[in-house]
Amino acid sequence: DPDRSTSADPDGRGHTATNIAGTLASTRSQRQPGHRDGTRSNTCWRGHSSARRSHLAAHHSRRHPTGAGHTIHASARHQRRTAHMNHATASVITDITERQLRIDLAAAFRLAVRHGWHEGVGNHFSAAVSGDGKRFLMNPRWRHFSHLTASNLMLLDADDAATMQRADAPDETAWCIHGRIHALLPQARCVLHLHPPYATAVAGLANPRIVPIDQNTARFFQRVAYDYGFEGMATSTVEGDRLAAELGNRNVLMMANHGVLVAAPTVAEAFDLMYFLERACKTLVLAWSTGQPLREMTPEVAERTAQDWEHYAPMQFAHFEELKLLLDREEPGYAA
Repeated sequence: DPDRSTSADPDGRGHTATNIAGTLASTRSQRQPGHRDGTRSNTCWRGHSSARRSHLAAHHSRRHPTGAGHTIHASARHQRRTAHMNHATASVITDITERQLRIDLAAAFRLAVRHGWHEGVGNHFSAAVSGDGKRFLMNPRWRHFSHLTASNLMLLDADDAATMQRADAPDETAWCIHGRIHALLPQARCVLHLHPPYATAVAGLANPRIVPIDQNTARFFQRVAYDYGFEGMATSTVEGDRLAAELGNRNVLMMANHGVLVAAPTVAEAFDLMYFLERACKTLVLAWSTGQPLREMTPEVAERTAQDWEHYAPMQFAHFEELKLLLDREEPGYAA
């Protein structure tokens, strides 16, 4: 497709700034409500140009005017707007090439190291490449996150019963968790499972609820699934099926006595969820450490704040793009 050419991008990482600006200009008149850039092309969500960042800012300002009469509340208008955003998000992943997914997932691994989320050579990320979600990318067994690249990620099939007999078979627990989630939950396009310090600490409490005491914690108000069925490492299809059922249609699963799992339509959204989940749990741990009572939001304020976060959905992509720019400068090998 000549409109999607990357001939000016010899390293194969995605569109150049010129291509992005051209795509935005050619589609500006066709922009639809809720679509992040008005197009369903495979334009990469990378921050290669100020034009892309300016577009995100303009898109946000159009959706969120300021003024004395402006209020955000649960309404039919809010529901329509959220539905548009969900549709746009779902459409993005189908147009991203496997190559771009590899780059994004490799970036997520490297960034996880920078944030201190990794644990030894365990924990796993995966991203679906097929429409039904059953063919997916995942990190190979027992490789440190800092050594992962776009090209050394495994391509697996959730329906392949012989996967664990391969010479390069993935980690057994990773196959049981990620394989079954991709097999059973096609909407869970990108799945990140980690044992990050603060979220895992909260998951180890008798009550691991994320209490809404600030904007970050309120983002997860009534939007988290909780699993209390831990009985050891996940090494069976039955356990994978159970975890998939516990996650259901939610994007976050707090796994008591274990860790956390997030699932989203794109790598960018999954990464942003994990980032703010760990930040939220850090805030809670620090607040609890004072020994003073928490000033918990009312359910009404917490829900309104959570809905405010939904209006900021495009920020998730800007966040990931900016971090990838950092990797481009300091760890360009991740995209190899």
